[in-house]
Amino acid sequence: MHQQPWWSPDTHFAWPASFREAARALLLASQRLAAPGAVAVVGSTSQGSQQQQGPSGPAAANAATLGSLPTGVLLHILGMAAHPLSAWIAGLPA
Repeated sequence: MHQQPWWSPDTHFAWPASFREAARALLLASQRLAAPGAVAVVGSTSQGSQQQQGPSGPAAANAATLGSLPTGVLLHILGMAAHPLSAWIAGLPA
């Protein structure tokens, strides 16, 4: 049985550019939301505009945000998101 290669920070350079860009965006968003005073978007109004909520809002009491996830969890999520590899290569069926 063929084992799929596993994504890791050490193998990041070898993955398709589309996956590297998505991984970078996820990690940057996580860092941004982990920053003190970060504001998370929690929904939208009937006009379609997004409502922002600071860390002390009603959703903060029991909500986990991307910024609150440990690094190991984020890296595991990226490793799982890396497959199927065909989803990250333009022109190949996923």
